Amino acid sequence: MPSRYKLIACDVLRAEAEALMARSPNRFEVEWVELGLHDEPPKLNAELRRLVETCRGRTDLDAVLLLFGLCSNGTLDLEAPWIPLAVPKVHDCISLYLGSAKRYAEE
Repeated sequence: MPSRYKLIACDVLRAEAEALMARSPNRFEVEWVELGLHDEPPKLNAELRRLVETCRGRTDLDAVLLLFGLCSNGTLDLEAPWIPLAVPKVHDCISLYLGSAKRYAEE
């Protein structure tokens, strides 16, 4: 049986994420977050907290996936003790877009 995920993702990664989700047997409910919030990390953090909080009490989800890096501390201290929360271990979305922090440093 496919898993069901809430994906909270940076809009800059939309094309790549949609292509991957289309090939996945899993089901995704997606919230796209505008790129401009990266310029205001406290607002990004508040928006991510709000979106994660909307998953509280949901029994139809297996996990919440964040498609963000640390992003100027925009993901700092996010928690969801009621559901698994996965966050890539990268500095920012550009590392995700390029495939790794190493590739980002090379660029």
